Amino acid sequence: MEYGIILADEIRLQVLDELDRDPTTKSWLWIKRGAPPEQTAILMTYDPSCAAKAPNVLLEAYKNGYLVVDAYTGYLHVAATNVLTLVVCHDHARRKFKDTY
Repeated sequence: MEYGIILADEIRLQVLDELDRDPTTKSWLWIKRGAPPEQTAILMTYDPSCAAKAPNVLLEAYKNGYLVVDAYTGYLHVAATNVLTLVVCHDHARRKFKDTY
């Protein structure tokens, strides 16, 4: 969490046997990747929700750096609170240009 750049993303998944949840309900795997290139660390956290609280918890210790993410608005609060510069994922940016053609 002390490295100046960190990547975060969220992935939908389906958990088939989860207490008090329908097996067709989508859940989320939150992924955080950071550290110097020679010591890359990848951490994954499960959350049943896609609410903005998940990235806030995932990135609560990361301050004053660059955060590479997609355009999910849940990252805006953590970026403002932790003084992070948002860097939009180039793949997601490319999609928007493609949509204009």
